[in-house]
Amino acid sequence: MHPTLRRTGLVLVTALPVMLATLWVSGTLSPASSTTPSIAGTDPVTNPARLGNESLSFGGCAVRFDTKDGSPRIHTNSSHYCVGVREIYISQANGRLSVRLVDRQPVIALSAVPDETLAGARGIMVGPSGGTSGIEYQFYDTKLGRPLDLRKLADRKRIKGSTSNLWISWVRAV
Repeated sequence: MHPTLRRTGLVLVTALPVMLATLWVSGTLSPASSTTPSIAGTDPVTNPARLGNESLSFGGCAVRFDTKDGSPRIHTNSSHYCVGVREIYISQANGRLSVRLVDRQPVIALSAVPDETLAGARGIMVGPSGGTSGIEYQFYDTKLGRPLDLRKLADRKRIKGSTSNLWISWVRAV
């Protein structure tokens, strides 16, 4: 393991592939469609991996913090693609990263993975909180021992960088 990761105790795991593999192996993820997998079942309360006749939608994005003042932007190019995001901005109410989604659907799973620049070198952790139309991401600086308030330039400087990315993804019922 990388020495910085060992020192901070961070373990980087992307939840989405693990969750999808679990659904596939358990037989609940249907191989019928590669673009919109469907889930079969009847009782989502007693059998949470089964959602009746509903399908799943997947979205995700790379958010980069390389602007002059460290504000976030959607990072897209030939290697990075963004799906399902209408807008990203810093919430003036609480200083968190806010992501407005293109539609309103119930959330099944959220993932936020800071890249090696943020997590490994700087000790930044991120936690998502979301609903049907948007998701907020709270940044926490393990070296400062406190949440970051992205309304403040000094806190944005903690995450600013030419390769500072936050990888976000979600699964929703449609």
